[in-house]
Amino acid sequence: MPSVDPIDRLFRHDPFDYSQTGKNLLVAASRQAFIHHYDGCQQYRRLCDLVGVTPRDVSRWTDLGRIPHVFVGTLKERDLLSVPRSRVVREFTSSGTGGRQSRICLDKGSFDRVVLSARNIHDRLGMVSPEQEVNYLCFSYDPSRASELGTSFTDDLLTSFTGKREVFYTIRWDDSRGDFSFDKEGTRTRLETFQAQPHPVRLLGFPAFIYLFLQEAVAARGAPYSLGPMSWVMTGGGWKTLADQAVSKDTFISDVSTWLSIPRENVRDMYGMVEHGIPYVDCSRHRLHVPIYARVFVRDPETMRELGPGEVGLLQFQTPYITSYPSHSLLTTDLGTWEPSCPCGLPGPLVKILGRGGVKKHKGCAITAAEAFL
Repeated sequence: MPSVDPIDRLFRHDPFDYSQTGKNLLVAASRQAFIHHYDGCQQYRRLCDLVGVTPRDVSRWTDLGRIPHVFVGTLKERDLLSVPRSRVVREFTSSGTGGRQSRICLDKGSFDRVVLSARNIHDRLGMVSPEQEVNYLCFSYDPSRASELGTSFTDDLLTSFTGKREVFYTIRWDDSRGDFSFDKEGTRTRLETFQAQPHPVRLLGFPAFIYLFLQEAVAARGAPYSLGPMSWVMTGGGWKTLADQAVSKDTFISDVSTWLSIPRENVRDMYGMVEHGIPYVDCSRHRLHVPIYARVFVRDPETMRELGPGEVGLLQFQTPYITSYPSHSLLTTDLGTWEPSCPCGLPGPLVKILGRGGVKKHKGCAITAAEAFL
């Protein structure tokens, strides 16, 4: 396998350095990843040869959009690897319809870079406080029974950004049902207990669960909770099958900050997918930032033409962290737009997620989880 030094250099770098230095690091790392997958995965090499683009064609920032992509649905149908299976140290799945799942295999370097990138990004956004002792309420699957799910891994990772007192997972295994279910009463009890303690509280997980639970719980108790200025809500995963009850992002932020008595800027959303691994996290202005560890392209779904700021198309994500399988350039079923800058002052572009494209719903972790909530 070629040296991964350019890749590792990138992921030790400031995640929002969009100077020429940062861009050069991404180009070098992306080219290294492209070479690795071209040499290591025969199926991907055939695709590149078919479209007529090889690693020697990528040497500049403007060349990155030429790197051939794999469609996200391919990962539900094909077991693609760019390393021997013996080098795989972790596997994760995304929930899928009719047993169709993406099974994501990570070698040690890829896994380490996933962890490092998430920590670096959240740290720069002011969300890492290792000196704090925090209680966690995670509106997601208990990883002791679902450690292979990408969403469970994500929340387990997010709880590592502070000291941990207690972590309570609200979607718990029910032996009597033989399935996961939402533990509403247990969640209420834990939140009351956490409020009575002097430590900050962080609520993590699916926004639909958090919103609908708090709406009911606050109405039942007749008063908002008081978690204080050091507490946070960190969401990801969308509303999916609860879309008929969805509220706007601004309404979510306003209501949740009021219900918990926390600052608006401490309510943050994140977009991510197990097949890609890089988190896109809200800044204090509630906009999703693209770190220098990745590129995001918006494509016309018919012509695959690269679209400009504000134009709606399919989202394509690139990142060189992954060496175990060829999702370094991934075309998704999600629709979105991009903008070149943010009023918060943090360098780099923004991405806005508008939902799934197409006429068939692709069932993901949030949809499966919503069924446990209902």
